[in-house]
Amino acid sequence: METQMKKLIRSWRNSLTQPEYFYKNEFDHVKTSEALALGLISIWIQDLLEFLVRLIKNESYLDSLNKLRSILESVPGWRQVPESIWLQNPSLSGPTWVSEAFPVILSPFSALAKIGFGTLALWVGVSLLFRNSPRAIRATDLLKISALSLTPLVFAGLLSFLPFGLGGFIAWIFATYVLIVALAHVYQVSSARALAAILLPKIILFTLMGMLILGSIVILFGSVAALLSS
Repeated sequence: METQMKKLIRSWRNSLTQPEYFYKNEFDHVKTSEALALGLISIWIQDLLEFLVRLIKNESYLDSLNKLRSILESVPGWRQVPESIWLQNPSLSGPTWVSEAFPVILSPFSALAKIGFGTLALWVGVSLLFRNSPRAIRATDLLKISALSLTPLVFAGLLSFLPFGLGGFIAWIFATYVLIVALAHVYQVSSARALAAILLPKIILFTLMGMLILGSIVILFGSVAALLSS
């Protein structure tokens, strides 16, 4: 009989290496608790690997910021940027590395937040675009998909040695592909509609944020104009 650990490892492996097969044949057999465990473990591994790579390279987050700063300073328009906007990089002492380890320590909480917001975003997109799907829209399915969609982010940790966040970008592309496959197979819709369900909540969010910022600017200018005219 297959043990719980072997089942988790098999589900994790198949969701990464055979996502179409996994979401078509194995998804319904994965418990919600197992999906959550895989999502939490994947994010923790990602954060741990990124920390170890920085430790091996003797490089902190601020070192990466300073590398970006040196690149931007070669661009003429950035030479006039005031020095005050850049954080000064402390020496890599013990306390600095303790703070660098915080993402690893807090990883389970950040993963839960990602899963929660991801589930909410998927619910918005799926509810609006998958109304004619033969499969009922259930919160547990969306929670499982949201949690399992984090497993490809392990590659962000494995590839964190690449410069300019390239490893994270590659992992994000792969995670998006896996999420499209998951929605398309679970809800039996086209890949285009699955992609639309992923993008729609982000479009709505950015639209609302844009309206909020624009409204704030209008109110600010109105207040300034009223102040100057008085």
